[in-house]
Amino acid sequence: MADDKEKVLILPENFHLTRSNWIQWKSKILTIAELKGVLEHLDGTTSAPVPVADTPTPTEAKAIAKWRKDDLLAKATCTLNMDIESCGIEPHGKTAHEFWSALLAVKERRSELAIQNADEYLRACKYVPGDDIHAHIEELRRRCKACREIGSPLTNACFAIVICQSMGNTYEHITAPLLTRTDPEEVILTILAVHDNAMLQSGRPQNPLGDTLTTTIAGQKTSAFMTAVKAAMICDWCMWKGHTKERCYCEGGGMAGQQPAHWKSQPRPKKGSPADLAHPGGNTTPAVNTAASATSPPQVSLPSAAAASAGSSTYNYDVFHNVLLASAAPANQATPNGTIRAYLDSGASHHYFTDRAYFSEYLPLKPHTGSSAKRGADFTIIGVGCVHAEMLIKGCRSIVTFRNALHVPDLTANLISLSRIDGNGGEIQIRSGEMRIVGSGGGEPMLVGKLTANNLYEVVLTRLERDAVPAGSITSGGASAFASLTNAKATDVHTWHRRFGHASEPTVIEMAKSGVVTGMQLVGGMPRGKCEDCIKGKHPRAPFTSSNVEEEVLERVYIDLTGRAREPSMGGAYHGMTIHDGASSYEECELLRTKEASETLEAFKAYHARAELQTGKKLRRIRTDNGLEFENALWESYTREHGIVHELTTPYTPQQDGVAERGHRTLGDHARAMLFDAGLPVDLWGEAYRTATYVKNLTASARQKGHTPYISRSPILLTAADRC
Repeated sequence: MADDKEKVLILPENFHLTRSNWIQWKSKILTIAELKGVLEHLDGTTSAPVPVADTPTPTEAKAIAKWRKDDLLAKATCTLNMDIESCGIEPHGKTAHEFWSALLAVKERRSELAIQNADEYLRACKYVPGDDIHAHIEELRRRCKACREIGSPLTNACFAIVICQSMGNTYEHITAPLLTRTDPEEVILTILAVHDNAMLQSGRPQNPLGDTLTTTIAGQKTSAFMTAVKAAMICDWCMWKGHTKERCYCEGGGMAGQQPAHWKSQPRPKKGSPADLAHPGGNTTPAVNTAASATSPPQVSLPSAAAASAGSSTYNYDVFHNVLLASAAPANQATPNGTIRAYLDSGASHHYFTDRAYFSEYLPLKPHTGSSAKRGADFTIIGVGCVHAEMLIKGCRSIVTFRNALHVPDLTANLISLSRIDGNGGEIQIRSGEMRIVGSGGGEPMLVGKLTANNLYEVVLTRLERDAVPAGSITSGGASAFASLTNAKATDVHTWHRRFGHASEPTVIEMAKSGVVTGMQLVGGMPRGKCEDCIKGKHPRAPFTSSNVEEEVLERVYIDLTGRAREPSMGGAYHGMTIHDGASSYEECELLRTKEASETLEAFKAYHARAELQTGKKLRRIRTDNGLEFENALWESYTREHGIVHELTTPYTPQQDGVAERGHRTLGDHARAMLFDAGLPVDLWGEAYRTATYVKNLTASARQKGHTPYISRSPILLTAADRC
């Protein structure tokens, strides 16, 4: 046995099996077993020799003894490099394979849990604004290394996404474009570069040596870097700079009542801050909101607009769509107290309200600054929500809801944005000292503003709680709604032109007249001038010659690839493959990463099976150009196997594949126009192409005599839809 032990390679003590090094230990043991020639004893690919007779021959006995010796060597390689007692598995009476299988059953399960815990621990690392960003990056690297050491399948691309997500909403404008990057070091360098530049521009440069450079002065540590960090802090409780909520002296803060003895007054939070809203009576000089007074209007000469636009912030208010809902009901119910006085302002970009009590639905926001018409004047926006109110007009209650209104306690009056009302379909009428807000079709007014001595139009409303708003005011069909999407509301030609992916205006008008789209109602005639987005996205060129129209679905299909995009799509694609049915004009678009023959053929195979199953027809012919992605052995074998005629165009004659070429231009024009219209980045070109294809199949086509390609391809689906 001493000779056998000399053959066993015993690892150093620090490499023995522990609770956290299973992956590394397992790799070392398998390597040792392979070098010793006993690996098959662990994985079970060899078994003990069985003698033919009851009494083994000398040769058989020698083989059995050698197998047992090798099996013992394999088991000893495991047991002598681990702590058997902590393992909980008894090796005696087991072969090497039985012991190894029992060990795998225990350790592999624990390893999976350890990997999951390590991944969650990595993703829990979040950056707190004001902390050392370099220390945060190093902590991420340390946790990533720990994940990989225990066998986590964490790729570089996944780690790059984790880095972006760890920075939080404050750095979203930096990390959003980096989510498609696959190199974590590139992501880290970009984040640090933008961060350092921002600190430099704000007058708080980063310490180039990467440490705090502390020096002892009168027993206190001082640091230029820590001073810059402290200056960047904003307390989310009192909204003053230079500290956090944990070190805030205001009532409700972490150090409430512990302010220095030399302070002559109690700490006072900013007006409108969470501390001010939570403890309004704790201020030494409570704020008086004259704009919300129910007895006397504010005697302040207000400029044309105290709020022209909101300043830059991590919150993007462009995504909000203010909706003014109104309905009329008899004034036979008592209304709760709470008068809201507001001015109808043509210069306000949003609805602004000064008092938190006006909001029935409220979301606090990180404070940021908006700008006013007066040079150098600004205000602070601290929240967003809904304001429900009513107004008595000729004995009827007009219920109104201002959605996504902004809470701005710095203003001296409440402002209702006329631009928001106009943008959502409202009409503004001014006559005889009154400003009336009515629907686009006229009718009874929803809001009425009276001209004051200050030459401003004032609206007097009564605040309502959310529960007090009648359900019909918001959800019933009788309510008048200024919304951006409704089937029951007539809309102008230009709006429908944009909804159908910038289809031509005559096509939109013809669709409305023929009733192709249910509920499509138009207001007015042809718009004046040209659509600027169409001019940008639809650059004309000489048309191709006309071709014969196929008579049956799948009689001939035209296939072509777009050129390589400058930037990859969200899914990493660089090419689009369009498949156009000549008879029905129905088109599909597949996004491909490369132009390799194997990838294009896989996309075509999926289309082939799907099209024949949905239409009940057999595909007869396909037409492509002479590109190597189509003219190759793979495509030839597939088309021959399925009896499909593969037509190739004459070289340098794209007119023979005119249907596909024209389809590329149409889809490209609509996709670019929609990107310009929505203000989206270029890397969404793939999604825009797919959307343009979907909309095109639902748009009436001249080639289909006014029908949509969807109906021309699958008339059976129309009957089924009608039955539903």
